[in-house]
Amino acid sequence: MRISTLAACGLCVLAASAAHAQNIVVDPGFESATPGLHEASNPAPFPAALGDGAWTTTLGGVSVVNATVLAHSGSNSLDISPGNIGGISQTLVTVPGHAYDLSFFAEANFVTNAFSASFGGNVVFAQALPRTGLGTARYLQYTVPNLVAPSSSTVLTFNANSGNENADIFLDDVSVVARAAAVPEPGSLALLAGLVVPATLLLRRRRA
Repeated sequence: MRISTLAACGLCVLAASAAHAQNIVVDPGFESATPGLHEASNPAPFPAALGDGAWTTTLGGVSVVNATVLAHSGSNSLDISPGNIGGISQTLVTVPGHAYDLSFFAEANFVTNAFSASFGGNVVFAQALPRTGLGTARYLQYTVPNLVAPSSSTVLTFNANSGNENADIFLDDVSVVARAAAVPEPGSLALLAGLVVPATLLLRRRRA
């Protein structure tokens, strides 16, 4: 009985560690989005939904760009301010009261007036992005840790106001990952994994 309990607990710890590392954002790099312009206020010719079943234009217009040289990874990236003002959102499946870490990559060809991210209706990031230039190697990573989900459905929103119609702000590789309450050291996980397998085999032999 003790061996069975040990094996079960060990497997639970390993599974929990893997679950916490999972990105809960659907289509984080816009690879499944439909290239082209998407507008919140003019959805007839330019649909607000990005076509991936996840992201939706919520402010102004955005443009899904299919160009590897402009993406942080993959082929697609999102120009969130092709017409000065733009915004997108996605509803995430979250655990109420649980903490998450937000991460994203962005670049701009002009200094922006405002760029913000909201989580569950609360602004968690707001600053002017620096002028980096455009291209795969130009992206900067931004991280906002320890965001608490208010409910089982949490809206993630990005808004941009470039202050310049010629400015472009590119967004890519968005990540929201659950924080683990206590993550075992790698050595401890290896030791635990080493104990689980022999314990399980011994239990099977006893039952046989």
